[in-house]
Amino acid sequence: MGVGTSILMNYAPANLRGKILATVIASFSMVSIVGMPAVLFLCTHYGWQSALWLISLLCLVSLPLIVRILPVDTPPSGVKAKLSIDIQTLLFASCTGGVQFSPMLIIPILAPLLTQYLGAQQNLLPLLFLYGGIAGYLSTKITGMLTSRLSALMLATVSTLLFIGSLLIPAMGYHNPVLFITLFLAASYSRLVSASAVAVHYPADEQRASFSSLQTVMMFLITTLAFFLSSLLLPAQGITTPNLNRLLAIGAIAASGFPIMVIILQKKLAKRHLQSDHIINQ
Repeated sequence: MGVGTSILMNYAPANLRGKILATVIASFSMVSIVGMPAVLFLCTHYGWQSALWLISLLCLVSLPLIVRILPVDTPPSGVKAKLSIDIQTLLFASCTGGVQFSPMLIIPILAPLLTQYLGAQQNLLPLLFLYGGIAGYLSTKITGMLTSRLSALMLATVSTLLFIGSLLIPAMGYHNPVLFITLFLAASYSRLVSASAVAVHYPADEQRASFSSLQTVMMFLITTLAFFLSSLLLPAQGITTPNLNRLLAIGAIAASGFPIMVIILQKKLAKRHLQSDHIINQ
């Protein structure tokens, strides 16, 4: 993912990088719409091994496509491509993972949340996740188009308000699973696109692959932390209303810091840009 993203970003115009990132992120929601049902169908009718064989075959098919389609990406000579791991680099690399922390608190309990607290029928869960996947896909595409028209702070604020609004649905006892899953996943993907559109301006072109790999690592670490905290806050014998509300409150509080994070990162980018211009003028 790091190498693929770096090639895309290096060959994309700077003003379109947010839109292209949204297209990449939209593929994740396509996994929910197409990939998961296909894999479940294969596992049910042809055994779990068939899904692994299919994935392996798709990987092999991608090899000639890589050779034939991707442009040759030769690093320029004399340029230091090594990424320095400092506080600022870690801050930008953790941006997307930090944004995903709040959704990842809730995702492990989505099924019981939908059935026990939002009144969804068990047999309608696949349909609800399909609605959520479609909402996430449309949200990434719309946010990607808006990255070149609206400020990152505006997108971060609106998507965060929608995310917090989705958490208020179960917290206030409203039985509307369709509205919840639609708002929850649409806002989550929109926030991820907004965060990626800010972080993509940090690395130099020759350091983009290293930065993308570090970004992925930070995403996994923060996701693991969210999953651990989610299980820690909920009792082993079942989900109770006080514990659920506490988890929702933590998710909302953590999510509300995203616009502040965008302000901080944009100020650091602007400061670095001014320093670069000063060096060039000298």
